[in-house]
Amino acid sequence: MNKNFTTHLICAPDLPHTVAVALFHVEPGQTVPRDTLLLTLECKGKTWPILAPESGEISSFMVEMDEEINTGDLLLLMEVEEAPTGFLEIAPEPSAQQIAPTPIRPLPSSSALKITPAAAQLAARLGVDVSTVAANGLTGEIGEREVEQYVRDILLRWQQLKQWINE
Repeated sequence: MNKNFTTHLICAPDLPHTVAVALFHVEPGQTVPRDTLLLTLECKGKTWPILAPESGEISSFMVEMDEEINTGDLLLLMEVEEAPTGFLEIAPEPSAQQIAPTPIRPLPSSSALKITPAAAQLAARLGVDVSTVAANGLTGEIGEREVEQYVRDILLRWQQLKQWINE
């Protein structure tokens, strides 16, 4: 049976006000068990520990030391192995011989997207359709920063919708 991994977006909890990233307890690439302390947020002597929701591997941090954080901000990405449910078996990937070649038609130059390889990889891992991500206004390309901002904007809208529903 194939192993299936899912990227989990670890976000800031409900916070009474803006806090800062005070301490990183793990590093990208590190495998951690459930409830491992990942990072600590702090403001005015009060701390908010961020724990691993499941066992998994830390992919990358989306914040930096001393960065100001608000409720719902994306903190880090974590790869978590999904337990098999038996509901849907994942077929093995076909070999190169089994895949029929598909002719590639280039897009017209005016509609072609410029995407950095790192941004394409991040977008693929997060399930983001890069055609919906706004390109950098200066360079015209989509980089990791643009993908991260797109995800942060979506999370902010979800948080606002949640608050609106709870009112």
